[in-house]
Amino acid sequence: MSLKEKRRRAALIGLRSVCSAVFILISVFSVGARAGSAIRENGGVFSDFIKPDTDAADTQKPDAPEEEHNTPSPPSTDDADADKSEEGQKIVPVELSYSDGSGEILFKNETDYTFDTGALLGAGYPIEPVSGDQPSVLILHTHATESYAQEKASTVTDTRSDNPEQNMIAVGKALSDSLAKGGVQAVHCTRMHDAASYNDAYDSSRKSVEEYLEKYPSIRYVLDVHRDAIETAEGGMAKPVIEKDGTKLAQVMLVVGTNEGGADHPGWKTNLCVAARLQERMMAFDQSFARPINLRSASFNQQYCPGFLLVEIGSCANTLEEAKASAEVFGSLFAALIQDP
Repeated sequence: MSLKEKRRRAALIGLRSVCSAVFILISVFSVGARAGSAIRENGGVFSDFIKPDTDAADTQKPDAPEEEHNTPSPPSTDDADADKSEEGQKIVPVELSYSDGSGEILFKNETDYTFDTGALLGAGYPIEPVSGDQPSVLILHTHATESYAQEKASTVTDTRSDNPEQNMIAVGKALSDSLAKGGVQAVHCTRMHDAASYNDAYDSSRKSVEEYLEKYPSIRYVLDVHRDAIETAEGGMAKPVIEKDGTKLAQVMLVVGTNEGGADHPGWKTNLCVAARLQERMMAFDQSFARPINLRSASFNQQYCPGFLLVEIGSCANTLEEAKASAEVFGSLFAALIQDP
């Protein structure tokens, strides 16, 4: 998702029923403030993720980048373009999990909804376990032409590609292969929904979702796989990356849409429950593998399936190999979750 392109998409309204398990979760949520909520709210950059009654100087990450889902604030330094040049924007490796090692699930909440994380996780998993005898996961890419930095590059230049071996379709294939290894059948939609019109991409991908759900009624989950674009205060491009067992992995972020923007999406609570349980699995793999869950007012078409998540794998400053490596890990963790919640 390029920073030069529109960041906000109107919530798309649809009519698809969600599983009845959502009613189990109703008591977990409320609108407005709640004392003692486990939410971590943040109106701007992830550096504001700090625990209550904790000195910010001890927990704040230096030079935390602006994040593509928000409208960035003007840079606070006089040399904000120091990391920009005609050759591209400087790649800046960062670690954006904001984990303190406690295993606590963090959220970046951009809505007025509040919830209790403990109650959310204790409500029970809302979707029945899947079997491997029929397709249960749809993988698609609303912004399929999003691409990654070149290997060993020091700057970001091209951020889009029509080559399916270089853009999000390649990452989706790695994810699909990983799910298959884990015993889960997935259908991979390789249409480039943003190729003709970036502004109409979500409308285009919605039509694909409806088509595939009708063709494969066994599908219980939809994963819309993207990569992020995160600009630092100095004008560089942040590369969210960790290293585990000698392998570099692009950090993953789950984005959960809601009905706050006007979409007919009462089942967003189910999607959030799935995201929270998946976040648990990712943090058990490595505390730094996942960025905080991003809760949004737009629906991102997630009203069409109770297990619909938007998955950001790295950013335009990561390499394709880092993204594919993360997709493989993510796929194995997701396959284990949905077969045995």
